[in-house]
Amino acid sequence: VTADAVNLERVAFTSYEREVGVFAGIKGEKHCVAVVRHDGHSTGERPTLSRVEILHFGEVGLDYHWDTTFKEQQQEALRYQADLALHYNLPLIMHTREAMADCIELIRSKQNGSLTGIFHCFGGTLAEAQAIIELGFYLGIGGVLTYKKSGLAEVLAGVPLDRLVLETDAPYLAPDPYRGKRNESSHIPYIAAHIAKTLKIPMENVASITTKNAKDIFKSE
Repeated sequence: VTADAVNLERVAFTSYEREVGVFAGIKGEKHCVAVVRHDGHSTGERPTLSRVEILHFGEVGLDYHWDTTFKEQQQEALRYQADLALHYNLPLIMHTREAMADCIELIRSKQNGSLTGIFHCFGGTLAEAQAIIELGFYLGIGGVLTYKKSGLAEVLAGVPLDRLVLETDAPYLAPDPYRGKRNESSHIPYIAAHIAKTLKIPMENVASITTKNAKDIFKSE
């Protein structure tokens, strides 16, 4: 369950109380910059997190694909969201689309040694992957890895497994052989199998290590 900071109590809390075992994350929309006033200055307000177990902030990030009109406001919002993550000691789930360099640089400017999280749906270069890992973040690997022309397998060959987590981006980006269809969590093994093939290691190793990574990120037992 994700909820933006404005609607956190109304959405995340009621969802949690309605179904035991559902955890919440605070979603700061990339293009909407809901936590920034129209004049570009952050509100300074912090959401109340005491009534529910919040595991992360995100997705948050930068997206320049459709429109760059509010590029500066997106960056200001992300700075504010990174400050929240630091204040509450929670990981960031980073969305970046045609904005990787700016995302990396902004996170670098906020990194004090305790900021961490996942660059969701990673599809960048080896140099970008290494920069993200050096910043203490993990790479979220999804169905794109299984696409023939993605080039992501070559990148992962140079990345340590203990910095990867598996994800879906459901209902989008289903792995082969389900590409173009509705994605779901049951497709995760196809991604794990592709990583195992790329790294020439047993699939069980991929499953156990990436599961541990996820538990470490979200401080989950």
